[in-house]
Amino acid sequence: MATTDTRILLIGLRAYQKHLERHLQVLKTEFNVLESRWQALNAVYTGEAADEFKAHWAITRARFQEYQDRTARILDMLKERIEALEEFDRPGGL
Repeated sequence: MATTDTRILLIGLRAYQKHLERHLQVLKTEFNVLESRWQALNAVYTGEAADEFKAHWAITRARFQEYQDRTARILDMLKERIEALEEFDRPGGL
């Protein structure tokens, strides 16, 4: 019974890992597009509103980078847990 349960858990964890990896990949790609557009706008955008927007964009960029970093750490931890569960699930494993 435990073997079946661990296999079901492994299937779910692997699916979650794939979705999380894809999510991070899409976010990075989309953010790079947005960052590129910001750079083009920044080259011509001036004035008080531009200065305020730049400050807010810098905060947004930092928060997004933090989100990416934390998501990458979650993925690393998830990979470790999957590997440990695979080891446990192997015949003669733990």
